[in-house]
Amino acid sequence: MNPWYVGITELAIISVLVIGIIICIICIIVRKHKGEKIRGYLTAFFVNAALLACTVLFVLSHGSYYKYNDWLILGSDIDTVIEKYGEYDIGCIKQGNSGKIGYYIYPTSAIHLRPL
Repeated sequence: MNPWYVGITELAIISVLVIGIIICIICIIVRKHKGEKIRGYLTAFFVNAALLACTVLFVLSHGSYYKYNDWLILGSDIDTVIEKYGEYDIGCIKQGNSGKIGYYIYPTSAIHLRPL
């Protein structure tokens, strides 16, 4: 998937949740001022806040690409990463030595070029 689409989708989800939280806060203040019940708005506020926290946590932990959890990869050995994400595309493993492996995520340029 194009990284622009992933970024726009993440931004849209976060924006909707933040707007939902702001609307809930405004409704809670208005209802509280009028002396009406605010239970439903409080519930919506906490649901939006929890979803926002989960979304931000997901975005932060999947900084490279939405399919790969960077925190899991950085804190694990190569065998655990291969078990979770499958065979690697770049690099090699030599037992007993340090090394690097990599996964092909997407082309960084020329995504939609067509021959003339």
